[in-house]
Amino acid sequence: MTLMKRLFLLLSLVALLPACNEVTSDTDAEGSEMEIQVLGITGTKASTEATSPEVVLSDTQVFLFRSADGSLYRKEAVAGDATSLTVKRLKADDYDVAVVCNLKSLLGEEGNINPLTKKELDDYAVKLSMCDPEKCFVMHGEVDGVTVVKNSGSSSSQSGSATKVNVTVSRFASRVRLVSVKNEIPDAFGDLIIDYAFLENCYGTWTMDGRLDDGGFPMVSECVNWAGRKEGHSNEVITADNDIVIDSAEDAMYPKQTFRSAKSVVVHKGATEGVNLSLYALPNPAQDIVDQEDGPATTTQPAYMRLVVHATFGNGGRGYYYPVTILGGPDATLAVARNTTYDVSLTIRGAGVDDPNNVIRHGNIDVSFEVAPWGDGGGIHKTY
Repeated sequence: MTLMKRLFLLLSLVALLPACNEVTSDTDAEGSEMEIQVLGITGTKASTEATSPEVVLSDTQVFLFRSADGSLYRKEAVAGDATSLTVKRLKADDYDVAVVCNLKSLLGEEGNINPLTKKELDDYAVKLSMCDPEKCFVMHGEVDGVTVVKNSGSSSSQSGSATKVNVTVSRFASRVRLVSVKNEIPDAFGDLIIDYAFLENCYGTWTMDGRLDDGGFPMVSECVNWAGRKEGHSNEVITADNDIVIDSAEDAMYPKQTFRSAKSVVVHKGATEGVNLSLYALPNPAQDIVDQEDGPATTTQPAYMRLVVHATFGNGGRGYYYPVTILGGPDATLAVARNTTYDVSLTIRGAGVDDPNNVIRHGNIDVSFEVAPWGDGGGIHKTY
């Protein structure tokens, strides 16, 4: 073969090869970016002593699920207390973006979760113990259907900026605070001594997405301090064998969250004393039993959550329970909503009850509520 023919054949073969600077469709699609901004909680470091555990943000896990089938496409981690992340080299697609905060701080390596699907993350069990007033609180938020277009990244071969999405995270817990107590009992009873407060009829476990089943119960439920009983940890009617009321932290199922000692705050006649006890629970369904005097709730009758205050009259040392039903929030299906704070102030005018499951005589107590999104400042005032 002549030199000219060899050269012609070589040039023909080269012409059949793709140009080396051409970008294929797959490579092109993976040049996109998504900028994720975490909102709702101010970023703070858990190690800062001046920072309340209620607002600590110390680790964040970000999940991108394909909207079409819910499968996990990418998991990213945001280090420390950072609140933003740019995810690079994404394929053009629709994504559901989910953010979970503080799990690793609360659970260690067990908190480093790796769901394969959106449903697995939705089904992840959030427990009341993950709302730790001494450490931090589990937080969650998501935005569905975020569209990432081809070559949206600022570093791609075409002009354009990254897809931007804001994900607002919020605490899964609600907070109930006993703010103050006023003494309006008759003079003969002496001073009013506030001993302790606890929450009853709490739910201790929910799925991450917080959904209810057809009966109005949490998909994953655990009943805590049911009807104010020491052993009332299930939905079943409490029997006489364990019909012991809560009167110490040791009796409460989650004492760090649901029991607080007032350390014998003395309220003189006509005076109002600040108590400032904070307690925490998971959301509660908006249902109630017909007559709580007949006993605690059963599996077909979920009960409203209550704040129970125990107080002692100074003259004679007679002690009473003062249960207060907690209601209100942005979700009509919930009596107590997540990331909502309930501030309670009491005016005590007479005797309470010997059993926290009973109803106080009308006129013996006045209750004032402030209900507000946690940290929002504004609120709804209720008095009854």
